[in-house]
Amino acid sequence: MSSARLKMRKLSASLLLLTILLLTLPAEGQYSGSLPVSSVSLSGTREVPLNVQVVFLGLSSSEVNSTYLTAEINVPSAKSQTILAGAQGTGVIYRLNYQVSFANDTIVNSFVSSLRAIEITETYNLTAGDFRNPYFDNSTTQIGLVKSAFYNATGVENWFSSRQTFWPSPVPGYTLFVADLHNYLTESSLTYDQYQNYTRKCTGQCSSGSRSNATVHYYNRTTVDQDLGLEETRHFMTGWGGTQRFYYLDLSAGPSYWTEELPIQAASGLRGVDPATPYGLYWRTQFIADYLAGAVYNLFAPDWVYPVNYSSNYNFHLFVFDSRNASEMSQRRLTSAVNSVLVEAELEKLIPFSNVTVITKFANVSAYPGLEAAIARATTPIQDPAVNGSIVDARLVYDWLSTNGEGHISQFINATPTSETWDIPAFIFAFTGRYNFGFTFKEDVFLPTDPSSIYGVALPDLVLISHGHYDLAAGEYPDRFGRTQPGKGIGFTRTIIHELGHMLGLAHPFSYDLTEDFTDSAMGYYPNSLTFSQFDKDTFLRGINDQLLMFAQVTLANTTSNIFNTAQISAANRAIAAANDKYGRMQYAEAVPDSYSAALNALTAHQISTLGPLAVFSPGLVFGLIGLAVGVGVGFLVAYLVLRRRTQSGIQFRTCPTCQQPLRWDAVMMRWYCDRCQKPV
Repeated sequence: MSSARLKMRKLSASLLLLTILLLTLPAEGQYSGSLPVSSVSLSGTREVPLNVQVVFLGLSSSEVNSTYLTAEINVPSAKSQTILAGAQGTGVIYRLNYQVSFANDTIVNSFVSSLRAIEITETYNLTAGDFRNPYFDNSTTQIGLVKSAFYNATGVENWFSSRQTFWPSPVPGYTLFVADLHNYLTESSLTYDQYQNYTRKCTGQCSSGSRSNATVHYYNRTTVDQDLGLEETRHFMTGWGGTQRFYYLDLSAGPSYWTEELPIQAASGLRGVDPATPYGLYWRTQFIADYLAGAVYNLFAPDWVYPVNYSSNYNFHLFVFDSRNASEMSQRRLTSAVNSVLVEAELEKLIPFSNVTVITKFANVSAYPGLEAAIARATTPIQDPAVNGSIVDARLVYDWLSTNGEGHISQFINATPTSETWDIPAFIFAFTGRYNFGFTFKEDVFLPTDPSSIYGVALPDLVLISHGHYDLAAGEYPDRFGRTQPGKGIGFTRTIIHELGHMLGLAHPFSYDLTEDFTDSAMGYYPNSLTFSQFDKDTFLRGINDQLLMFAQVTLANTTSNIFNTAQISAANRAIAAANDKYGRMQYAEAVPDSYSAALNALTAHQISTLGPLAVFSPGLVFGLIGLAVGVGVGFLVAYLVLRRRTQSGIQFRTCPTCQQPLRWDAVMMRWYCDRCQKPV
């Protein structure tokens, strides 16, 4: 065999080997395409263990039947997570493990002493029409004075946070502190007799001196609007939590006008139950179990409003329109009513694994004649007595904007959600006077139900938010007690954070029980919070991990292993194990990169098994490699054919044509020379 032909074959073999190596290289980090926008439709399931510890203060083990408390009839041992918009399941099943413990007298007395140290008291004269406590708003009963004690909710939460070593804590898990302090705070806890007196009409001499008093206690906080500075009190709460993984509930507090739930010592009297009897033990246990179930369903293992979706970039587009008259515009600048920096900062805390961008655009609605006409059509004469305001029909405006309706949203944004970029639009309006978005239904006509005005609503593809000028200038008008706060008002920022939370999937913390509305969460109503609670963050991050891991596991289960995708399958399984380890320690944010890696490697392995080894590369790279391979192959083929022709002609350089022996190059003669034939060639 000639040396040229031998070298050509070696080169061809090298090229073939290089091609095979390129096609079988592990492709971690190189993937064709993106993950599906939502993997909720997958048929897979995922069981998630969740520990819940219940710690009692002021109640002993003889007053609560711990076994009956956690019985299936009272609280769930398993809870399937649901998407409320559409009532479909996420595939996640929570397996609840309960632990019950009782604080000793030393701890309880220390806690009660801390409450007394921060106690603030107020007395309301019902006879004089002092209805600052909205629950007690009747001046014609046998109660003349309501003496109220308040304990700072944040201070109480800090007390528990600094003393977590006092009780065993589940790792990982959540803790519900349940207090019954009516035997400790006797001078500030409502009795059943006081409750009865408040339900009885005063007869005869009804001066304040002839009436009895009621004593109550609550947990309070005061909030200040971050945009326009209006101060609002939230003084009538019976529980609190949200900055950490525990929630505090006081069974003896209240009654609160927000939940209209009686404290346990009054409720037992109303039901005619003696807590000291055998049945009383079970009744009290059931009473507590209802609160425990509420905390589980609302805070510890909540449902979603919309499916959760992973993306590398979340872009929140705020389109802010001024629809007020010229006089109102001059009183409050709209740019001072939206704090985009704060919105972005809070969203970044919720979504630490991706890039978060908030893009805000301000405009007068008159700059968009079509939108202005849609607002005019939707402006109704319907009054909402609850807020003494008028309604702009949200359904008409949504239909004008939505791609599911007239589709005019394309004038403002064209968004196709992917796992790379997710665009979420919010349309925010400042209306004239007391106008706000609202909904009307046929039941408003046939039933004694008022139409509902709203600050905002998260719909499937966009957010609608509104304030009337009255809200922006709320401090100028007397509140229910005649007080004003000149120059102050309510801006949009809190509502924006709340509604964007819904768009990301978060539900209200009171979907199943109003008590949990007393949570430091932007998703709540009562507390006026700007931040997402620890429960919100856990729910969102846990959901992101759940969906990515279910996608990975279902995809791997439907993937055939071969020599080309073994690296991706191994990488996916390693990432699943790493994600589950962090997930199990409640390090949800840290688990997301592993979950995403698992999903991408699983997708790549599946593509290789169905499309072949070239699936690991992007289409551009695939065609580039094919072009390179074809070019190199053609070049070698042409060279081979040329060399082959020259051999067949009888003239083959570097070998003697006479004796076929190798030639050497003679530098002096500048010619090839045959030593055997003793002549140049």
